[in-house]
Amino acid sequence: MAPSPEMAAVADQLVDAARMQFGPSPLPYADAARWMIRHHLLSLSDIFPAFRAALSPFVHNDGRSAVLLHVHGPIPTYIPISVWLVEAYPYVPPYHYNLSWTFPSSNLVDLVRDLSVLFAVHPPLVASYDLKDDVVAKILRDLDAGKADTERLLTTQTEMRRRHEVLECLIKQMIGEVEEAEEQLQTAATNVDVMESWVRESRRKNDVLNGEVDADDVFGACDEPSQRLMESTAADMAAEDAMYALDCALRERRVPVDGYLRSVRELAREQFFFRFASRRVCEAREVERPGVGSARPAVVAK
Repeated sequence: MAPSPEMAAVADQLVDAARMQFGPSPLPYADAARWMIRHHLLSLSDIFPAFRAALSPFVHNDGRSAVLLHVHGPIPTYIPISVWLVEAYPYVPPYHYNLSWTFPSSNLVDLVRDLSVLFAVHPPLVASYDLKDDVVAKILRDLDAGKADTERLLTTQTEMRRRHEVLECLIKQMIGEVEEAEEQLQTAATNVDVMESWVRESRRKNDVLNGEVDADDVFGACDEPSQRLMESTAADMAAEDAMYALDCALRERRVPVDGYLRSVRELAREQFFFRFASRRVCEAREVERPGVGSARPAVVAK
């Protein structure tokens, strides 16, 4: 296939500029390389006729500007590309970057073919919007968020278990302290009872030492028969004292005669029973201990 007229015109312009070496904007390529550049351009147009060539201003990264050859067109994967032939071309690769460029075997045709294969495998275009990808991404985000929440909840659960164990230890400790306090309270109550008994006994002894004591509390019977004998004797003597008091009152005319006689008869009757009870106690003691009978009760000091 013959090269395109536009590509042939640019190639001829490149050779004419090399011959004339003048003009307002001479091309910056070396004279020895211009015929090779022309061959590369014509070969590219022959193999890929859709490519076009032009002279365009170019600004380098360091700020320098120059008029360079500019080749552009679609590669077989229908991806448009633009190739700039720098000043040192073909000794160095054209823009953009190509690490596999080797002079003099490398050329523009091989470059376009390599780019076609590369872009077919890894197209340099943004993929179209896919709802499935969005759903998958959302699910992944939700899974990550759920995983984070799960880890947070597990951490909280571990902390709650630790606090539960601490609370159980504190409760057991408090129960032990309560039981110990109850034991101490019982001991204190027992000590209070002992102290109150001691105080009462001390007060009683103190009253005895100070003379403030009831005579009836000083002595008491040593056994039950002696207690009955003492009570009967005391009642007998009380009846005797009562009859003596009635005699005195009669002599002084403070009681009537009939009242005197009635009271004396009652006292005499009671005195008879008291003396009879005393005699029975004495007879019982005589039987228990022969030769030791006595009408007096056995008493002891309290």
